[in-house]
Amino acid sequence: MALLTSACATPGSDARAAEATAQLAAARSASRAQHWSQAAGLWHEMFLRGGRHEEEACAQTARALLELGDHKSAQHQAELGSRRFPMNGRMHALRAEALEAQGFQRTAETAYESALKLDPAAEEILLALARLRCEIGKYEAALELLAPRLDSGRALAVELQLAARAQRALKRFPDALLSFERAFALGNPGVQALVDAATIYAEDGVRRQDARAAANAGEWLTRALALDPQHTLAHIFLGMIAEDQQRDGEAADCYRRAVETDPASVRALTALAQVQSRRGELADSMAMAERALALEKDPAARSVLEALARPQPAPQVNEGNEGQDAPLKSASDG
Repeated sequence: MALLTSACATPGSDARAAEATAQLAAARSASRAQHWSQAAGLWHEMFLRGGRHEEEACAQTARALLELGDHKSAQHQAELGSRRFPMNGRMHALRAEALEAQGFQRTAETAYESALKLDPAAEEILLALARLRCEIGKYEAALELLAPRLDSGRALAVELQLAARAQRALKRFPDALLSFERAFALGNPGVQALVDAATIYAEDGVRRQDARAAANAGEWLTRALALDPQHTLAHIFLGMIAEDQQRDGEAADCYRRAVETDPASVRALTALAQVQSRRGELADSMAMAERALALEKDPAARSVLEALARPQPAPQVNEGNEGQDAPLKSASDG
């Protein structure tokens, strides 16, 4: 009788198993293709049905909902998974991601910590927690988290950039420069990463005091401009470095190019006016100052520009000016 019952049940069971296998393949395919709406439906149906792929279906449902921007539903799904599969660090990480997306950063930090405790080898969880700690200003805690990988030499480029961000915030500029160097040696950084790293040159205690910082910043800015020749800030910072190295002609070219890329950049207009004034190019300097005055709102910055806009005696041209002022950072440029 038992054999007969088993035999009778086999065709239906085989059909259901085949259907489940097909749905699993379709769900995985939808996730790989980033068809998130389809993926969310398929995975959620599998989760509700239960079975041996229930845990995967739960996590993948939460992931699809996160990608769709439905953070509240993703949080609910991840919380269901955390209760049902309490030892699954990935569920806690998904919950943390959903909480963070809704602005609950402190609660998200605790969830990431729980996830990492359950899965200490998960690099993506460690990175997410370190990044979040930087976001909320806990730079020392972020560096403590990254320290074992930094010290071992196994850190990825993204981890090194994150460490550099924390070190810079803590004013450990030599460490930050070294971390940026190591990060950029490992991969191909984007334009904004290169420019952000180069701006460390303008920090107090670095500018005009660290030749390595000037060399690094110049290299990174040149690489950034090779990728995006229209990047205004990169041209401005190259001009700043040229000024500090007493190369006013080159600085003027950099600032002129910055103005070409963004005619409304008060910072570039002001820097160009200042350099032109020192070079004795008074008519050009006055013209740049007038353009900047039409845009500048800050009273102190306007006073500088008004002085440049007034007719003045021609100074002696000197390509080797010492003690030059920094390009004025305009309030209008933020």
